[in-house]
Amino acid sequence: MTQPQPTPTPYYPPPAPPHSHTKYVVIIVALGVLVLILGAVLGVSTASNVAQTSNLNNQINSLNSQVSSLQSQVDQFNKVILKSDFTGTYDCPSFGNCSYFVNGAYANVGGKIAYSASVVFTHYSGSGGTGQILCTTTYVLGDVSAQSVHAIPEVTCGGTTSTASQSFTWNFNWT
Repeated sequence: MTQPQPTPTPYYPPPAPPHSHTKYVVIIVALGVLVLILGAVLGVSTASNVAQTSNLNNQINSLNSQVSSLQSQVDQFNKVILKSDFTGTYDCPSFGNCSYFVNGAYANVGGKIAYSASVVFTHYSGSGGTGQILCTTTYVLGDVSAQSVHAIPEVTCGGTTSTASQSFTWNFNWT
């Protein structure tokens, strides 16, 4: 004999709990706090980055200035630069024409050779290179190597008057 089978009853899941807005409000508040914390951290990080960028810009400006200064020095070194320290005197005998003398030293402080260099000395009757030109003479230096110092023992210029020299000038020439 067979037993009667129970009639199956359909299964219905339990109803969902009612929606609670409190849970969503707590989540939103927590997210808001996280946004504030992240904003503060990013703000500090941004301020730090701005300070670092400013510091780096200052360093770059300083380096650019140093590069410019070094370039200027290199440009100066790639030239002929003749410097000198000369002294002038004269001798005027009682019944004759004066003679004018120059001695001293010169240097090429540049980085290039001054080829076929010479110096022209001019003696004047007035101070500061003024008045009558009493005598002019050229002294040949030859090739003046870079970074070198040389002496001129004495350059004599025979004058045509009995006027004493009050000043003299000089000009270097080279090729």
